Amino acid sequence: MPEDLLPTVCDALDAIVRAAQPYDGLVPSMLERESGRMCLEIPPAIPGQRPTDRAHFGSNLLDDVPVLDALDLVAEATDRPGYRAAADRYVHRFATHCTNTPTGLFPWGEHAYWNVRTDRPGNSRAYPREDPGPIIHDHTNLAPPRLWDRIAEANPGAVHGFADGLRFQYNDPDRPEYNRHAYLLEKDRYPLGDRSCDFPRYGSYYLLDWAFAYTCAEHPEYLRQIERMADYWWEYRHDDARGLLSLERRGRTDELSGGQTLATADSFLRAASLLEADVPELAATLRERAHTYVDGFFEIPQDPATGQFVTSCRQTDLETGTFSPRTGTDFELKPSPTWVSAYGGGSPIAGTARLLLAIAVRSNREDCLDFASTIGEHYLEHPFPAGGSLPFADASIKLEPSTRRTLDADDDIPVRAADVATVLGLFCDLTEYDGSRWRSPAIDLAHQVRDVYFDAPLPRATVTTDHYESHLGCGMLVHQLARAALF
Repeated sequence: MPEDLLPTVCDALDAIVRAAQPYDGLVPSMLERESGRMCLEIPPAIPGQRPTDRAHFGSNLLDDVPVLDALDLVAEATDRPGYRAAADRYVHRFATHCTNTPTGLFPWGEHAYWNVRTDRPGNSRAYPREDPGPIIHDHTNLAPPRLWDRIAEANPGAVHGFADGLRFQYNDPDRPEYNRHAYLLEKDRYPLGDRSCDFPRYGSYYLLDWAFAYTCAEHPEYLRQIERMADYWWEYRHDDARGLLSLERRGRTDELSGGQTLATADSFLRAASLLEADVPELAATLRERAHTYVDGFFEIPQDPATGQFVTSCRQTDLETGTFSPRTGTDFELKPSPTWVSAYGGGSPIAGTARLLLAIAVRSNREDCLDFASTIGEHYLEHPFPAGGSLPFADASIKLEPSTRRTLDADDDIPVRAADVATVLGLFCDLTEYDGSRWRSPAIDLAHQVRDVYFDAPLPRATVTTDHYESHLGCGMLVHQLARAALF
């Protein structure tokens, strides 16, 4: 066990627990690294970060799931029950105090959170906009069943209120199309736009939420919604790609997204495990479709020999079977970045590898394990950049117009806490498969992480910032460092 890492982890968890005390267990998203107090002035956004995605003076539970995991992990491994109690207190406060919204949807995600200053839902769009508009619910990340278990224990009604509230993700109750955005506090439908914004992984998150709700109370409506969502993308898959899904059904339909497709497969497999005992036929259907989606991912042209891993492509790339980097006015095809990311610029390829490993665990697919290991080898050949940042030219990121306003070719792009945490998480995942091969790289990277990010009780969000921020993955970094420390 690399015990020298554990004190760093415990210092961070102690600071997080103290930071939550004034707010009945809720952890503020932005914290001073030395004192652990909530930042009273909003730190500047890092290059590429949208100000309208941050939890200003508030707490965002979806961003803090890794913190809960770290508290549980260290509590169990080191006999520190206070950490488990802190995790329970957080979720209990959220479930019993923050979830009673008119729609039943929760104040979490990309645009909503719980404002601990005003003690009510917060609107991320309020900074710096003078007229932020209504608060928007967005299910940015998957809510794992272990989180739902805690919420259900504290407030079962919140689980069913949320499952019922997901109906507001549909722009029109009579249309199968959904939208990743919904109003949080208004029982009204989000308007139809020129784009559908129905990214596949979001629908699969809803499906998993309904599956958990069904395990709590076998309402037929939840099964109907699961079947409806399962059919939505199945009928729109690219047959010649054996299941690869577009980014959305109206708008960027030419962009076939391997990341969205894999995330959908992962959620389907999770939901199938929940439904197996009570609805085995539906569980079998979800598993079958999940495997088709994974097959679709493997149709994307790749060039691992040169480190060109691609998670999105166009139909023409499937037809030619080759990878052809190019830039267009509406879509850029580049290799997925290795170490850095920016909004609209793709995530490090380690995230795809972690999805593949999660799928391998649930399905025993050797092709997923092999490809994830190949990506791991790529990281051994391209180690963590000295200084914690990369020149823009070496970052391999593709930018949407909104990001180009905050980044340019002269910038050095800092490695966000979330980015390095994703790579460290990949090494930790691979260690669980083959400790003899990956344990040493995981521990070596963990020490680099400690030295660069943990020069105070709380880790910095990037090497260019001096605050802790959940939106940038600081909690993810604490969790992955805890995993490495406990090998």
